[in-house]
Amino acid sequence: MSDSPKKKTAEEQRQHELKKNVVLTEHKEPLGDLQTRLGTSFESGLTTAQVKTLQDKWGANMLTPPKETPMCIMFVKELTGFFSLLLWLGAVLCFVAYYLKNEADNLYLGTVLALVVLITGIFSFLQNKKSSDLMKSFANMLPPKVLVLRDGVKVNEDAKLLVPGDIVEVNAGDLVPADLRVLECSDNLQVDNSSLTGESEPQKRKNVCTNDDPLETQNLCFFGTQIPEGSMTAVVISTGDHTVMGRIAALAMQTKNEQVRAGCWCWCWCRSTCASVLCSSVFWVCYVFI
Repeated sequence: MSDSPKKKTAEEQRQHELKKNVVLTEHKEPLGDLQTRLGTSFESGLTTAQVKTLQDKWGANMLTPPKETPMCIMFVKELTGFFSLLLWLGAVLCFVAYYLKNEADNLYLGTVLALVVLITGIFSFLQNKKSSDLMKSFANMLPPKVLVLRDGVKVNEDAKLLVPGDIVEVNAGDLVPADLRVLECSDNLQVDNSSLTGESEPQKRKNVCTNDDPLETQNLCFFGTQIPEGSMTAVVISTGDHTVMGRIAALAMQTKNEQVRAGCWCWCWCRSTCASVLCSSVFWVCYVFI
């Protein structure tokens, strides 16, 4: 019971940060105006010619993958940064001093410096790898096929080929293939937003706007979420990197090199400690040669 308030506070803070980066008006727009702006028909969907034009304009309905760097190169970069190179130099000087004077203190200092570089390098490498794995996991949020209405005919289409204005049908158990505005739905329609907002309970959805906040209104469903119960017909309002999940992914890429809060104090402590050890090692080397 004691963890409940903390968990709730963390979820509320996450939603607050997300809301600051989500600006949408499609949930409040009259359906007639939305239909006209998207150039679609809620009865027959887009035409093949329209789909081709919109695909050229918006691109594939998928998140842009981050640039992949081989794991070995990532690890080497963590061990060869400017500060790391200074520590390596200090370690080498300590080992040279030990070779020349055969004093155990120099060996201990050199070993400590080398270990600190390795440990902090591994720590940073694991953090960056975790961020990269998170970005790759976004690719699994897109369903392979989706039932879409085009030229008045319902067809199973590759979800990557969806464009704004497409009319889609989503049923229980399906992943939401893009950001959607609900047109028609069953009375029991629910959406699992845990991957987006952290809410643990499925949220009710209907075809009317219930809140000015796009994350709180019940007539929107977002890419990457899941439908645990019910079914709906909806119009695609955003695809790929332009979805709410796409914006989150972009933010994650921009901050992927930031250290987690739990490790920041350790990193700063290591930096200051290593600087002191480096100065000490230089002093010992100078002492040996003098």
